[in-house]
Amino acid sequence: MAARRAALGLAEQLALRGLSGEVHEGFGVAVVWVGARADVVVWTNGTLFRWWTGRVSESGRRIYTYGVADSPATAARRVDQRYRQVTGGSGLGGEAGMREPGWPLDERSLEAIRHVTMTETIAKARALLQRMTARARAERELRERACNRRLEQPEA
Repeated sequence: MAARRAALGLAEQLALRGLSGEVHEGFGVAVVWVGARADVVVWTNGTLFRWWTGRVSESGRRIYTYGVADSPATAARRVDQRYRQVTGGSGLGGEAGMREPGWPLDERSLEAIRHVTMTETIAKARALLQRMTARARAERELRERACNRRLEQPEA
């Protein structure tokens, strides 16, 4: 839900810049295809936007950049810069070999998405458990104090 909302916000900001943004959603993430041929693909989990910089590391992996989902206008500006870089500023399509992988995704990409989603889910569950434990501890201490006060009061 948060991922879709963030993706729609980015698509709206991209539209204000004259770029089309098509939103797709699944597995707890959303993807925004930017441009008529998905020249730039932006991923979001609702917290961050992520897209390929066009560079590859020495080990052959793509290098991605990030933007916070709380600021879709800033992310749209940066995505627009990347789009202009990919299309040569023409808006007519990408350079050969520079496009990001589109949709549907291969199994490896889907597994990576599932891993990220599961990791985030586990982190959220741990945080919730910690809050519940702290709340239970505080309630137990309150009950103990109330019990001790009753014991300390003289009987009439």
